[in-house]
Amino acid sequence: MKNITLIVLFLSLSVCMIAQVNPPVTTPKVRTTGLTVQEALQIPATVLSINLDLTKEELKTLPDEITKMEKMRGFTINRAPKVTSFDFADALQKLSKLASLQRLAIESTQGNFIEIPSNIGLFKHLDDLTLSNNGHKEIPTEIGNLTSLTAVDFSDNSLTKLPESFGNLKLLEALSLDGNEFTEDIMPIIVKLKELTDLDLSANKISSIPAEIGSLDALEDLDLSENPITSLPPEIKNLKKLESLYLYQTKISDQDIEKLKKLLPDCDVSNQEATCFPAQTLIEMTDGSRICIENICIGDQIKSFNTVSKKMESSVVRMVKLHHAKKYFIYNIDFQIISSTASILEPGTPKNALFSLTGNHPVYVKDSGWKKASELVDGDILLYLSADNSGLQEAFVTGVHQQEKTVPAVYNLRTNKGNYFAGGILVRNK
Repeated sequence: MKNITLIVLFLSLSVCMIAQVNPPVTTPKVRTTGLTVQEALQIPATVLSINLDLTKEELKTLPDEITKMEKMRGFTINRAPKVTSFDFADALQKLSKLASLQRLAIESTQGNFIEIPSNIGLFKHLDDLTLSNNGHKEIPTEIGNLTSLTAVDFSDNSLTKLPESFGNLKLLEALSLDGNEFTEDIMPIIVKLKELTDLDLSANKISSIPAEIGSLDALEDLDLSENPITSLPPEIKNLKKLESLYLYQTKISDQDIEKLKKLLPDCDVSNQEATCFPAQTLIEMTDGSRICIENICIGDQIKSFNTVSKKMESSVVRMVKLHHAKKYFIYNIDFQIISSTASILEPGTPKNALFSLTGNHPVYVKDSGWKKASELVDGDILLYLSADNSGLQEAFVTGVHQQEKTVPAVYNLRTNKGNYFAGGILVRNK
């Protein structure tokens, strides 16, 4: 995985108001950006997420005022500090005092945060931890103290092993270890995590998968792409809840892929590249707002659609995946929006709207179910959610265009309801 060269430090802070019965809490429509620490201390507790611009402050650690943000739920250091002597150990010590903190992420620190301090073990109340694209080579034993974790992302580092204490994280549901140097030696620890629903081991050096993988019977999504794996054990058939199995650029033959499809008839077994959306793809939030996919956080509530009852539902984001710069086959889908009450274009809508995604991503087609974007044809009817919240409408595909291009990053989500709306269009989890 390639690092993205970035020089600005942003702190993304997710703050939620404690629920009230009367009056109801309204989630803000816009996320605030570019604030100083002092400005951030004055923001209302209803703000879902803010970005602090500390570029000009040349901080060597986080200011003490951070500890006053007692209701803060999520904190992200995204990209490298301006000074290379930034004290991450001190920053973590201060953040550990925030009793309401549920989500912590430190990403893309340009080699300034290679060693994970042992005081990471202080965050016993964390629900979600992301330490990705930092060049980490080792995970401290203290990680085993974080027994409340349900989601962990250690992707795009230089890790070779997991500490035995990692097996203490019994509540883990989502685990991303992609883009490291792990071998099959980590598997005895992985198979102890019985609550896993999402497991990404792609782009490592894993050459074999043990029979015990079949004991992870809660698994719904398993990515083993870009590993020198030649076969999977027959016990894989025990994963009755598995919905997606990715085997892109493994050494498993096409013949064995077909056998796996028979073993897992209800699972999408694919040897194609993982599914993603480019940055700035708008996601429909439960409150009616639209937020760019790169700003979505685990725990956010977004809109889904029950394809059986034909009713809108609210779902919770369980995983946010980021893949760094590389070449992708991007499919640009032209569509024409038709009102749900009359065969006319929605007012203010251009004759042809467009959204973009990788070819392997499933899109819902009326009367046909889920189809990969690369399989869409003119005339397919998609489900479109109007920006003015006037309800679901039909969108007729009017063109499908493939383009190979290098993009800085692509993103994907996983929700507890299995689908969401991207660019207004109903799509399935990765």
